Amino acid sequence: MKANRDDRPDYLRTRKKAGSWRFFALLGLGSAIFWMLALMFGKEIIIDINQIKSGIRFADRPVFGTEPENPQVPEPIERQVSIDRKPIARTEVLSTKEQPAIRQTSFNDQNYQPTGAINTMPAPKPTLYASNTQAQRVKHTPVLQTGYWTWMGADKKKTRLKIQWQTVNGWIEYHTVCQNERSGSIGYRDCRKAAKEYFVHRCRTEKRKAFCAAENNYNPL
Repeated sequence: MKANRDDRPDYLRTRKKAGSWRFFALLGLGSAIFWMLALMFGKEIIIDINQIKSGIRFADRPVFGTEPENPQVPEPIERQVSIDRKPIARTEVLSTKEQPAIRQTSFNDQNYQPTGAINTMPAPKPTLYASNTQAQRVKHTPVLQTGYWTWMGADKKKTRLKIQWQTVNGWIEYHTVCQNERSGSIGYRDCRKAAKEYFVHRCRTEKRKAFCAAENNYNPL
């Protein structure tokens, strides 16, 4: 008579092995618990010796006497201030330059201090001075000029008048016109009026600048 496997008692039956997924689940759970504990208790432990000593008491008195700690006073640091002498020297030089010089107003044998010449310039050479003077004399030397013009006076008679004047550098000196006549006389007045016509005629025929300037600027009166 053969026995059936299903009829075996439970303790003889072979238990099925747990799957591998249970192993990984337990491993993940254990890792999570480990890291949680590490974060909670992984901080640094600081032991204060003074606090422990003050906590140990006998008859409500601390066993270890605590001495007040004297605050540490930092030692004074001697600082050497370095002073730059260059700016000071420059300031002194500038101050001396800015001070105006005191003008000496009182002179005697004790305090007189001779000074050099001020605003001097060399004298021109004699030859150059002589040549310039000679050229200036030539330029400003008046030249006597003479002309003739027929003029009809108050008596309705034609008269040939002699007109004289002076020129400087080729230009007519108006105050010298008719200097050959007596100033203020009738002949002087007629001569100056005739000179006006004479200058206009010379300007229009010869186109000379001196006579054309006299046409506009010369006043016979």
